[in-house]
Amino acid sequence: MNNPSSFITSLAYHLGLFDTDIGREVADVVKQRPDIARYPFTRQFDELIGKPLKAVVRLKDAGPLIVLVDGMDECKRSDKRWELLDVLSTKLQSNAFPFLRVVVASRPDDDLEKAFSSSKPWITSYRLDRPSDNVDQDIHRYFEVKFRDIQDDRFHAYCNEHDALRKLTDRASGLFIWADTAYRFIKHLPVRRIITMLGTSIPSKALDALTTLYATALDSILSESADDDDIKDGVLTVLGTTIVTGEPFTVEMLNRLFFSEASAYVCAGDFLSKIASVATVDEKGRVHLLHKSFDDFLTDGPRAGQWYIEKELWHKRMISQCVERLGQYYGALDGKYDGSASPDVKYAIYNWTGHLVQMCAKA
Repeated sequence: MNNPSSFITSLAYHLGLFDTDIGREVADVVKQRPDIARYPFTRQFDELIGKPLKAVVRLKDAGPLIVLVDGMDECKRSDKRWELLDVLSTKLQSNAFPFLRVVVASRPDDDLEKAFSSSKPWITSYRLDRPSDNVDQDIHRYFEVKFRDIQDDRFHAYCNEHDALRKLTDRASGLFIWADTAYRFIKHLPVRRIITMLGTSIPSKALDALTTLYATALDSILSESADDDDIKDGVLTVLGTTIVTGEPFTVEMLNRLFFSEASAYVCAGDFLSKIASVATVDEKGRVHLLHKSFDDFLTDGPRAGQWYIEKELWHKRMISQCVERLGQYYGALDGKYDGSASPDVKYAIYNWTGHLVQMCAKA
């Protein structure tokens, strides 16, 4: 879903599902040009979006057709992303499609701000970086409801005495992801961690709120543990691998590549349990960060501090781990690959060169 190359074809598909007349026009284009998905974005837009919308004459007199594009910043940064932004910001002019409204929701990445500048008369930019009373009420209500699940009388007594819900709401700066992450963090050690969160300062802007939250959540792992260095190294290994790998790693793969195989399903799982407020494991055992803003925090040196994930160094480490794992594997097979290999070995076989390319690209 974060591949810009599939955006226009996906949009055409959903427009076709929404309106059968549009769908028939899109289908005709695909029949005539079955390789349309390989065309440049400008041609894709003209053929799959422009022509079908103009062909359905009744749309001109219909109520506005609204397209909501959520999380535009999730598209991978590349020449393709800029090409897509250029097409969207120039092709969707109001005089061409007076019945169409496109709402693009995104974090304020520099290239998106440039593409969707209000200097273009058919574009209106609206920043949502200020909390409102309604948002604050929703966040306060969220904490009120979620905290009912925490079975700890001392925790609730502390919250009531210190007006914790209001103070947490103030620190959220209108960000629901802050509230959700804070709850995930607090619920594991309620009394200790509510005290920690209320000890942080009220941020002046949303980005500062996330920086404080993520730094506090990670720093608390160390303050709550005896083996600081081991815990920090293990957590960084899980986070660094998750960020630089092209596909989600499973807990088993993490253990085989980075931890003692004798303790498979234990070491990586232990570290993941400590960062459960910011990372999760899906039903297939694959590790994911809960929000893109956490990825941004970790890869920003000044913000992340001791938790900084420098991608070039982690690509280098992945090369080393892959080569070492392949050496172990081929050594056991006497140099012969029989096609049967565990997922970590298959990853090493097919992806170590990709890490090399990424490392060299930044050199």
